[in-house]
Amino acid sequence: MAEPRSLPRIAMILATCYLLFHRSSSAPAPASNLFIPHERDALLDFKASLTDPGNFLSSWQGADCCQWKGVECSKGTDHIVTLRVNTPWHSPELIGGEIRPSLLTLQHLDSLDLSENDFGGKPIPEFIGGLGNLTNLILSNSNFGGQIPPHIGNLSNLVNLHITNSADLTVPQTYQLISPDLAWVSRLWKLQILDLGGVDLSAAIDWAHALSMLPSLKNLYLTFCGLRNTRPPPAHSNLTSLESIAMSWNPFNHSIGAFNFVWNLPLPSLQFLSMMHCGFHGSTRTQWGT
Repeated sequence: MAEPRSLPRIAMILATCYLLFHRSSSAPAPASNLFIPHERDALLDFKASLTDPGNFLSSWQGADCCQWKGVECSKGTDHIVTLRVNTPWHSPELIGGEIRPSLLTLQHLDSLDLSENDFGGKPIPEFIGGLGNLTNLILSNSNFGGQIPPHIGNLSNLVNLHITNSADLTVPQTYQLISPDLAWVSRLWKLQILDLGGVDLSAAIDWAHALSMLPSLKNLYLTFCGLRNTRPPPAHSNLTSLESIAMSWNPFNHSIGAFNFVWNLPLPSLQFLSMMHCGFHGSTRTQWGT
């Protein structure tokens, strides 16, 4: 039995427990997601400029934009950090229209994916280069056309960059993406994955030198790009992390031993190399085997 002097202490503990329980049970449950109103308005403006015949963005309504399909918000700050607007696979009704600069309101955006749509040959907007926090930019297979804006080179935090124009690069494209040089790529020093499959790089005589500036690059995909070898090779290369290279279907058309972009690189991590249908001839022996 408790001593009389201990009873007030016990009562205080019980009262404290009661209050804590009462407060926790009566307090309203916190909202599962919050949102930033001006960012929600930016999404609605962005949606208003799109064509969506399949009504795939039907969830973009109501107050909480963090609950909309393809939208993810930070649990710590409530800012929008991921935006994915894609047409479902094999749907004949493709999202298209115009990409408005209201996206610049989303300055906390980490990942932007506008792939698998049909923008009817419109150029990639230059203002995308103003989304400085992007680490992932995916603009593949959406029928963009014209020159890739060098402003993308301002996205110094990019880790993954994918810009292609077709899932089947053997099929001639209605719209063609081009880049007359790759100087803008050389500024993306954090880049680990670069996919420019199908982009016309036939005029980019600096391509090997630009790529040699990327110390973090692990996966390189440059198929169907109209590439030609560059001579002389870069005097120094930072490409020491490459694990895979896919450069098939480029018209190099000379001795394989002269393809100095690969053979002169220090590639201790290389696991995959694809260079089919490039017009190479001659011996395949290289310094790698010595």
